This record gives sequence, structure tokens and C-alpha cells, in this order.
Amino acid sequence: MQRILSAAAGRENLVIRILLFCGLRPAELLALRVEDVDADQLRIDEAVKEKEKGANRIGATKTKTPDAWVAVPPGLAQDLNAWVAAHPQRHDPRAFLFPTATGTAYRMGNFLKRVLKPIAKSAEIEDFDFRAIRSTASTRF
Repeated sequence: MQRILSAAAGRENLVIRILLFCGLRPAELLALRVEDVDADQLRIDEAVKEKEKGANRIGATKTKTPDAWVAVPPGLAQDLNAWVAAHPQRHDPRAFLFPTATGTAYRMGNFLKRVLKPIAKSAEIEDFDFRAIRSTASTRF
């Protein structure tokens, strides 16, 4: 994970750290919105539905709790709050926190293929996926 974090910069580094230190599922992370960031915690209330289209792409989380709050470690919280402060759509609470170029939520497969796999390749790590991050997060916890 150190090699992945060293190879990732900006948004990608922040995304990996959130997955790693907060234990979010990728579908939850990619559905985060500006309004879901609250100082030192994240609200988890939506998830990307990989096989759905249109308005149905964002829906309920796998966990049955309607609103869950996840603590964010201090250094990560500072970087996350700086990200929100610089977000081009920071005044739109419903804007996605890590949007595609068109402002929509990434599909998990696209984010993995277009963003994470190239970072892993540059870090000389083969066969990298979301499960590697989630498993590492579970082990750390």
C-alpha cells in the first residue's frame, strides 16, 4: 500500500487513503457528495449501483442503516476538508466529491481500470483491485 500511495497524487491519493483508513466500500466512496463531509467524519448514505443506469445508478448502501457516519483520522480529515474547499462545485451540496469529467459518479469498474490500475502499474504492482484495499483496511482495523 505504501508503494501505491507513493505513486498516487492529489485526488487519487485521497481516494485510496479514504478507502484504506475509513474502510469504505468502493461503491460508497464513489457516491460521496460534498454534503457528506463533516469536519472529521463522512456520512455514508448512498452507493453506486454498477449495473444500473440513469437515476437508478445511485441507491441504498449494502448496510441497512440509512445514514452511517464514519470517523476520519485527523490528517486525512484535514486533506479531505481542503479538497472540499477547493472543489469546483463546493457550493452544490449534492455534487459528487470525486466526479467524472462530466460531473457524474464513476462506475467502480471504470475507476479501477482508468485510475487505480495505472497507478498500481506505475508502482510495479500486478493484479491490484478494490479487494486488496478493503482487505488491507480490514487487517489494519
